[in-house]
Amino acid sequence: MKTHFSFPALFLRGALVVACAALISTGSLLILLRTQAPPAAMIVWMRGTQGQALYVIDTQRRVQTPLIEPPSAPVIEVPHASRDGLRAVFQTSDHGRLTIQVVDARRGVLYSTGTETAERLAALSPDGRQLAYWATNDTRLSIRFQSWHLAIRDLDTGESRIITEQNALLPYDRPLWSPDGQQLAVRFWSGAQDAGVHLISASGGSSEGISELTPSSELSWSPDGTRIAFDSSRDRNTEIYLLDLPSRRLQNLTQHLDNDFQPTWSPDGSQIVFVSNRADGGGIYRMNAAGADFQRVVEAGWQPLWSPMGDEIAFISQRNGDTAMYMIKADGSDLHLVTALDDTARFVGWYASEN
Repeated sequence: MKTHFSFPALFLRGALVVACAALISTGSLLILLRTQAPPAAMIVWMRGTQGQALYVIDTQRRVQTPLIEPPSAPVIEVPHASRDGLRAVFQTSDHGRLTIQVVDARRGVLYSTGTETAERLAALSPDGRQLAYWATNDTRLSIRFQSWHLAIRDLDTGESRIITEQNALLPYDRPLWSPDGQQLAVRFWSGAQDAGVHLISASGGSSEGISELTPSSELSWSPDGTRIAFDSSRDRNTEIYLLDLPSRRLQNLTQHLDNDFQPTWSPDGSQIVFVSNRADGGGIYRMNAAGADFQRVVEAGWQPLWSPMGDEIAFISQRNGDTAMYMIKADGSDLHLVTALDDTARFVGWYASEN
């Protein structure tokens, strides 16, 4: 039997089809929006408009939002954050005593030091679950004769363990975690001598001195964990060097008469940006990891930091007279102002929103 539809019925059926198609399209769009990465947001430590804090700066919408308020005691160094930016560790001086505090942006304070030991120079593992720090219960007034140990604390279980056995250690800087969280690069004095940089297993096992990394500063671990870029003045002026860890091959990447410093790896490990005071105006430069294909990305900038996707570079500059954050494409195009900063501003990392 044939079914006949009047014009209104046909119109209604057509409207329903269109509506269903629209709902399907909208649902697909919502799913797509949920799975797409959020706009890049950077974490900056600065005074800011609402007082000293860690701020999240949306580099697309150019909005500053406080992420984590600092502890009540004075913070004496730039905080260190986990890879996703949701956890940060603060070093403070509480009535002259060095303390540290780990804060989670969602859960509040995770860990705060007690009064029985002094703890300093702390760094969160990439996943934010472990805290490496230097600790001592040596109360001698002269820090030169105090004995410190490198310790790791599991922030989920509260378990803490010492992973160095030498005596009379004096820390030089906060430990640097390898990208996979399995090793730490640490520099310390032993007695009255600079013991240089050591690679120490995070499980508390082997420790290996890496003499090629001393003297050095600004260590930057490659994303695959096999190489370390760093700046050093071992050849009089400061250059960017690359150490291949498996082979111990050391290479001077820049080989320039002017000073080059602050190396930072691209997320895929193929390129390095650095700051230079070269005679052509200086600024931020890019090269490949073999030390070739040099290009000046932008003049008058410092603290370069690759975006998570590796297509842009954030940096700080006073190019227009005031301290501000800028973004630029890695090829040197599309330079644009993100937001004004104060003179205390220091990049801490990128914020991986869960939304």
